[in-house]
Amino acid sequence: MRTISWASGLGCNVPLNQFTENEVFQFYANACATALCIGHHKGHMNDLLAETYKAELLDRGLIPVKNASEQGVFNGKGTY
Repeated sequence: MRTISWASGLGCNVPLNQFTENEVFQFYANACATALCIGHHKGHMNDLLAETYKAELLDRGLIPVKNASEQGVFNGKGTY
């Protein structure tokens, strides 16, 4: 079971299997959009979250889109 240590709107030590595929994709898109920020730490942390969400989507048999950041919300739910 994959968990995340902290993400905005989700809390701490949250198991990702409790979320729907659409929710995990939105978290992924939001993390991708926020990873483009100027702040190195914030960008890096969102890169890590995006990789976690991507792995979860792949485990579910879904292939994340390459332009996910275009569908995400900066600082949206699931971001650092």
